[in-house]
Amino acid sequence: MLDVQTGESLVCGLSMPHSPRWYRDRLWVLNSGNGEFGYLDEQDGTLQAVAFCPGYLRGLASVGDWAIVTLSLVQHRTFEGLSLNERLQDRGAEPQCGLYVIDLNTGHIVHTARLEGIVTELYDVLACRPLHGRRRSVSRPPRSNAWFWSMKEVGSAANGWASAHRVSRVPGRADA
Repeated sequence: MLDVQTGESLVCGLSMPHSPRWYRDRLWVLNSGNGEFGYLDEQDGTLQAVAFCPGYLRGLASVGDWAIVTLSLVQHRTFEGLSLNERLQDRGAEPQCGLYVIDLNTGHIVHTARLEGIVTELYDVLACRPLHGRRRSVSRPPRSNAWFWSMKEVGSAANGWASAHRVSRVPGRADA
């Protein structure tokens, strides 16, 4: 990763870094090729891994004490040879597609939403406030009735922010 203004290297040795975000005075990054979520230690120029996630990480948003990351399946040639594959095998874990909510203080994964079926890749995530003070919102991907996201308030520390809580099939749809 490079500082775009100076061209100076901030950290070396990352495997497919993704979605750098400045939050709470730290540069958070997804070390996607290793399945790591962490932050840049400015003192020694290393990535301090906070959590391992069993998938290729792409999207990152932060709300209160939580990070929300997206995982994609590791399934085609783009992902061959990554250390993520070895780490999954060492842990006896299957790659997943979905959302993980990670506690920034402990590194614990506190919520997950796993997607199965036709959806195998997620590219980004956005944290937003519920509209007009509503506690629950429903939305669909464009041109699809197959899934909806149930939104739920994360907690009082999140000041009313919402995050994806679960994925469910749309009732009454045979093709869903």
